[in-house]
Amino acid sequence: VVMDARNGDIVAMASFPQFDPNDFIPSISPEKYKELTDDPANPLYPRAFRAEYPPASTFKVPVALGFLESGYISASDVYPCPSSWTIGNLTMRNWNTKGEGYMNVIGAITRSCNTWFYEVAISAGADSMSYMAMRLGLGQKTGIPLNESEGFIPNNRWWLEKNGYMMSDGEEAVMSIGQGKVGGTPLQVARMMAA
Repeated sequence: VVMDARNGDIVAMASFPQFDPNDFIPSISPEKYKELTDDPANPLYPRAFRAEYPPASTFKVPVALGFLESGYISASDVYPCPSSWTIGNLTMRNWNTKGEGYMNVIGAITRSCNTWFYEVAISAGADSMSYMAMRLGLGQKTGIPLNESEGFIPNNRWWLEKNGYMMSDGEEAVMSIGQGKVGGTPLQVARMMAA
């Protein structure tokens, strides 16, 4: 997705695998259409606005903003960025196997430090993350006149109704790096980053 960040205009959307749209002009042959619909790679599926994916590290931006706005951290607070983080009997790793010492929120976003986000998420909680993500347009349709997906951003209320308990520290840690139940379309992520 290519978006003009100044006004929100969608400049281009593409999907892969692709097909030649000229095959539809003036009309596509039944054989060619069957070839496209039978293709297991599903080239006619509009992934840019209908497919939902974990937003991964792009989700760290609304998460960090949620931490800051909720007052759980300030821009100058520092937390460790070790090579791994353990909760219970689960060890979750950072992409950097050496660890990077202590850093503030700017450093954590710049270095995309998973373990920093795990540590802060268990203090700040899921709702600071989900509230900001929703405010930035994740987990909801953008409003383009296409049959788009909504995505999904979990919060404690949903988790309690669905599972009978609030999100655990481990589930909050996974959410903080845009994994687990978090889902969004490439279009939603582009809009969030443009904002």
